[in-house]
Amino acid sequence: MEHLDCWKLLENEAFVHWVLKPDATSDRYWEGWMRQDPSRVTLVEQAKEALLQLQQSPAPREGLSQKIWEGIQRELQADVIHIPRRSNRWWAVAATVVLLTGAGAALWYSGSRPVRSQTPVAPIAVHPVQGNGNDLIECSNQSQAPQRIYLVDGSVVTLEPHSTLSYIRFLNKDTREVTLKGNAFFEIAPDPQHPFLVRSGDVVTRVLGTSFRVMSDPGTDDIHVAVRTGKVSVYKAAEFDKGQRAFCILLPHQEAVFHKREQNLAFVSNAEAQLLTPPAVETVSLDFDDEPVVNILSRLENMYHIRIQYNKDSLQQCRLTTSLAEERLADKLDIICRAINASYRTEGDAIVIQGGRCP
Repeated sequence: MEHLDCWKLLENEAFVHWVLKPDATSDRYWEGWMRQDPSRVTLVEQAKEALLQLQQSPAPREGLSQKIWEGIQRELQADVIHIPRRSNRWWAVAATVVLLTGAGAALWYSGSRPVRSQTPVAPIAVHPVQGNGNDLIECSNQSQAPQRIYLVDGSVVTLEPHSTLSYIRFLNKDTREVTLKGNAFFEIAPDPQHPFLVRSGDVVTRVLGTSFRVMSDPGTDDIHVAVRTGKVSVYKAAEFDKGQRAFCILLPHQEAVFHKREQNLAFVSNAEAQLLTPPAVETVSLDFDDEPVVNILSRLENMYHIRIQYNKDSLQQCRLTTSLAEERLADKLDIICRAINASYRTEGDAIVIQGGRCP
């Protein structure tokens, strides 16, 4: 076992979150990660023991990475956590601490203590990326469960915890492109004239319409692309940017793995089932029965992380019965505007609805 592997796990936010606040989703992910290489089990157990003991220390100890300490404190401040005393395993923890912090380093152990609860954060944090002229936004999953991100072209991205997706709010006219840090499952709306690109580290995945997963391995930084339906082209990012051919074209149940250390791509004929299974996520209902139009517009704002401007006084009494489940955002807006005798346009980072009156 390499010392750097232990450091890397303890500095990984997703790993710290799993150890301190485990849930079914993170259990499934990390158990699958250990099954890929049985030698990881011992590594994970030692890192978990060290982390649970470090949680009890009132201050960072000499030789302890500040990044690790700050990561633990962030998790502790997010919710109430109560860890029982584990004195019967102290010998194993002590061995791990010596491995991680060097001879002479020690941990102060004081038993369990509660941490004050803070106001829960929103599942998806949306931030504009400054310094660009394309209205680039960054969506981060701050929750403990997968969360859906709806794109204006009708595509849906299920973002795993502690992962981030960046994209131009209304996407490009020629090429639909997003950048992923972490793990996500993609369900891409077909559009042969406008390919969909996913940039993830050193890998670019190009699709027209399909479902697939992109996953970054927290232990090695390897990147996995696994196809559930349709087909995708996988490139090294540097070769894609030079206009070179794809490394491979993946069909359903196939996988490509970019090995960070060796800087090469490998083809896998049978992807693991867990990579092909869409995460279970609560969907947003878009079936409306005599619903106020202002409520429908508010639902769309929250779904797509956009602003919709309109005259509230003109639309306050308007109601609509319809289903908008399958359409692109543009189609949804067309249906609404036809019903209320209005039109719309995109203006900067907002959609502006003009006119409008109840029949």
